[in-house]
Amino acid sequence: MSAARIPRLVRWARARRGALVFGALLAVALGALAAGTTRRPPPDAIAWPAGREQVYALSWTTHATSRALSGAPASDGEPPALESRVTLEGRLVLASYGAEGDATVLTARFEDLTRVDVSALGRDLLPSLDAARAELEGKSAELALKPSGEIADVRFRPRDPALFRYLMRAVVAELALELRAPANGTWTAASVEGPSGQGPVRFARAPERPLVVTRTRERYDTLLAWPLGAPPPQKLDSAAEIRLEPSGVLGELTDRETLEAARPGRANDVTSTTTFSLRRREERRFDASTRPDGFAPAAAAPEAGTETAEQRRERLARRSEGVTIDSIVDDLRVYSVVPEGKSTRWAWVASGYLELHPEKSAELAGRMRELDTNAKALTIDLLMTVGHAEAQAAIVGALRDGLVAPGVERALLLQRLARIERPTKATAVFVSELYAAAKAAGDVPTRRSAAIALGGLVSGLAETDRLAARELDDPLVLDLHAATDPKDREILLLSLGNAGLEEDAIAIRLSSTHASYEVRAAVATALRRVDSPEIRRTLLALFADPHPRVQLDALTSLDRRAPTEGDLEVMLATLEKGGVDDGNLEALLNYLARRKDAAIAKAMLDLIASRDDIDARTRARAARIREGA
Repeated sequence: MSAARIPRLVRWARARRGALVFGALLAVALGALAAGTTRRPPPDAIAWPAGREQVYALSWTTHATSRALSGAPASDGEPPALESRVTLEGRLVLASYGAEGDATVLTARFEDLTRVDVSALGRDLLPSLDAARAELEGKSAELALKPSGEIADVRFRPRDPALFRYLMRAVVAELALELRAPANGTWTAASVEGPSGQGPVRFARAPERPLVVTRTRERYDTLLAWPLGAPPPQKLDSAAEIRLEPSGVLGELTDRETLEAARPGRANDVTSTTTFSLRRREERRFDASTRPDGFAPAAAAPEAGTETAEQRRERLARRSEGVTIDSIVDDLRVYSVVPEGKSTRWAWVASGYLELHPEKSAELAGRMRELDTNAKALTIDLLMTVGHAEAQAAIVGALRDGLVAPGVERALLLQRLARIERPTKATAVFVSELYAAAKAAGDVPTRRSAAIALGGLVSGLAETDRLAARELDDPLVLDLHAATDPKDREILLLSLGNAGLEEDAIAIRLSSTHASYEVRAAVATALRRVDSPEIRRTLLALFADPHPRVQLDALTSLDRRAPTEGDLEVMLATLEKGGVDDGNLEALLNYLARRKDAAIAKAMLDLIASRDDIDARTRARAARIREGA
């Protein structure tokens, strides 16, 4: 989903009232007082005192539509518009840890949320305020802000949920300011992030109001909701006001923006309306001596090998003696029509050659043009087995440069990339971009295959670059929240299951009661690699699902973890109620055979062995397992 991060709450005008006579007398009194003091100059930098938390009342609403991202067919010459809405009210806390280099390091978090409504395509992404608090509160982003107010960096922890990252990034973008003191009181920043994208912004600071900076966006050079190149002509109404305290601390920020962008002769391609406000409520002291960590990925150090480079070269040369690209292509043609498992020695020899000559990977991929789909699949499998950066780049080139036919062939071959064990970031980014392009073009087969592949690549990338993996995983999570087609939801769930990131579990579990049994089965499968008490409760509920396939997939995922006594009690209760389909009893016996020493497992075996309404062989097997306990 590409919901444009779109904007903020109505500007409040502050009216001063008072009796004229009293005002005049007060002015005389203040003038006399100021005569013996030095007037404080207006701040020339934004101040974030170390060890202080600035607490702001936050109110943000935004409504955006985009026709560019809709892959649905047009009904009246125009494709339907995709729609998103955000309402967020509560507190934003900015905690300063002091200067680092030329910037101040802060953390930003949501607190005491009172209203959260986030929807896309008519679907609520957060079903309740409690769910929103669980997803958004208790997590922080790390910011680096320059004295001018420019945002130098925004970092998240790798396991932060996608929605938290999206919403916090949009809120932080509202803080963008480039404070200057030009002679004429106005200045322009060439490219500043805003609710709908990036573009030039005009700032102004009047001498009679030195604590107030106005911010007016002139246009958007790039639109988040328009990935098709230069954005169409725009009608933009933008006005923001930033008020500083005399100390330089941000006191208040209000922003209002309305955008309409459309190609000539077309209905609005992109629209957005945003209102946003921050109002400082209090300042709190805190211990800033220990800076939070975890915002940067820790790359895994490679293990030291015992084989020298020369020894490895000699070994690979012996293994691949006499091999050429032509001989590999001949083998690919032959073995693509041989039943799988008949011979794998040729692949072992060929992979040795490609390990020794990584530069030959692109040449081999280029020969895919001569091959049928089965041989192309085998070529991709061979390159994935080799796995080095050159082999992965060759696969990407084949998919990018037309060596694989668009449509069914590309969809069949693309999903194989999920099995790359050590993907490069470039490979994962390519598939992510292909996924986004397929969404924009309405190419359903490619979109679904790319989603499956991307999940597997995220899993592999997470081992060395968790933050990059999290960023590539975020679109899958957001699209899952927005999915209305059951098949799309099923594919995205399986993709997130391939990714296996613990922080995705909440998003996955939300589909556990979906009307489609295929979606519920996908939830059961997607939870196979992650574990927590909540995940176990979900899997145990799916084990009691009325559909046999859902039961079986839940049991398969439960089998991957050691059960607690409470888990087995729930399973026994399901069995006693007749909640296990007879066709799944053999799978249940396999599960119990590995846990036959547990007292509750024995009770379940006794129950199956005593039933006279099931196959006699199933009863007999249950008794044998019980006797061997």
